[in-house]
Amino acid sequence: MESYVELMKNSQKCVDMYAQLLRIGLAQGWPPDRMQATLQQAISIAPDYYPCYEMVGYYTLESWYGQPGASRAFLESILSMVPGDRGLEIYTRTALPLFPYYREKFFAQGTAGCADWPTMKNGFNAILGRFPKSRWHRNLFAAYACVAQDRAVARTLLDELSAKDEIVPEAWSAAGGLEAGKKWILQSP
Repeated sequence: MESYVELMKNSQKCVDMYAQLLRIGLAQGWPPDRMQATLQQAISIAPDYYPCYEMVGYYTLESWYGQPGASRAFLESILSMVPGDRGLEIYTRTALPLFPYYREKFFAQGTAGCADWPTMKNGFNAILGRFPKSRWHRNLFAAYACVAQDRAVARTLLDELSAKDEIVPEAWSAAGGLEAGKKWILQSP
């Protein structure tokens, strides 16, 4: 922390410095207003630097310092902090590392869940709009479509990935692995 206090005095700020400060805040249990103020400082330099949002996302988890529904509320607030497709992208990129804490409740409604599938789907589309050749993100999109039980989207993506020989098995862990995801996608609805 002492190193970062010195860095804060420098007039030229690096946004990653704020991500590291937020990581320290997470580890030290800073009060919510301090975490939010640090995030706002980061946003003033680089509003779309998602590692900063990710640290606050972890902070909102009940296993850290959040209350029920805090992760969902934080994810939704991103859309007002960063409007448009970039906000949707940051929403999705921030939600992804929170999945292991929610698992089957990830897309549950209300305070039990974390993310909203239509918003996350739009976020994946925004990511693929910026990175159209990203096999990794297309595979993640398909896997999370399985988690959300959106068979139509998952099937379309699986067909595209299979046709282009672009399946990345490591991206399918959220769906229980590639084989489990494929089995569910290919079942009759």
